[in-house]
Amino acid sequence: MKELTTFANTRRYLSLYALIFTFLFITHAFLLRLPYFWDEAGYFIPAARDLLLTGSLIPHTTLSNAHPPLVMLWLAFWWKFSAFTPTTTREAMLMVAAFALLGLWRLARNVAPESVAVATFSAPRSIPSSSPRARWPIST
Repeated sequence: MKELTTFANTRRYLSLYALIFTFLFITHAFLLRLPYFWDEAGYFIPAARDLLLTGSLIPHTTLSNAHPPLVMLWLAFWWKFSAFTPTTTREAMLMVAAFALLGLWRLARNVAPESVAVATFSAPRSIPSSSPRARWPIST
């Protein structure tokens, strides 16, 4: 009986993940084709492209720094099987964001009632500082 419960929970989480990803995709659809931001184009994109082309975890076309290569591995994986475009990059990162929001909801649900979990899940979408443009320096 426990196997059926585990299967039902897995189906529920996969369905919720698909719903979250679809929501994020729809709300970000007009942003998918924008060029890379300065912080993306300065390190992550060249480092991931080096990984895609050479297989080296240490970038050669940009300065190496202390970032772990997981983000670059994730992007190189999707570029290899799709295309080296900003749209593919943003879709891959939306998958990560959907996974993070699912984890946030599950964590909140385990420590609080369902209504608190839903509110916690919804909060990051309403905070302006979570927007990439909010991190840009304000010119005076």
